Amino acid sequence: MRGAGFLAIWSDVERKDLTDYRHWLTRGHTTKRVTASGFLATRVFQARRTFALDGRITSVE
Repeated sequence: MRGAGFLAIWSDVERKDLTDYRHWLTRGHTTKRVTASGFLATRVFQARRTFALDGRITSVE
């Protein structure tokens, strides 16, 4: 990562809400983060498990 720090967030999402959550996450939330002062990049990861778990890592200055 390019920055001096990072922010990691994990979210548990009900299976029925997963599509809406991913649309919000990738089309809205992460875009707002990288356009905010101090944020350099964002990445979205998905756990390979039987339950829904998404983690976000965002680089900060």
